[in-house]
Amino acid sequence: AAMSPEGANGVTRRRSLPLVVIAGSPSTLLYLSEERPVDACVTDWDQGQYQNCNDFHIPKPGYDCESRWNRYATGIGGLHWRASSPGHIRYVANQYLRKSIDATSNAEVSQQIRVRWGTKDIRFL
Repeated sequence: AAMSPEGANGVTRRRSLPLVVIAGSPSTLLYLSEERPVDACVTDWDQGQYQNCNDFHIPKPGYDCESRWNRYATGIGGLHWRASSPGHIRYVANQYLRKSIDATSNAEVSQQIRVRWGTKDIRFL
């Protein structure tokens, strides 16, 4: 899994064998920073492989979704310990994360997620 210590730097922990994480047809996408594509990059049609966006911004407070635009399940905010209650998707995600990382504040959790993902060889189909 992407958050597991296994596969850091593209190899297994015990024998240093190559390890690639392959995600096939993910149903959602998760932004690893607060930046989002500018409105000009968001089209009403799928441009396929030619879709390209180099312009990003951090939405202003109140911009969209009542300032919840960076909370999990589209961002990595709100995943800190005790940020939600049992039965909520953020609670389930937090329980998973606590098995892999040692962090309690939102800033620590966000940083460790970015660091862990940065060590993986992840490919999307």
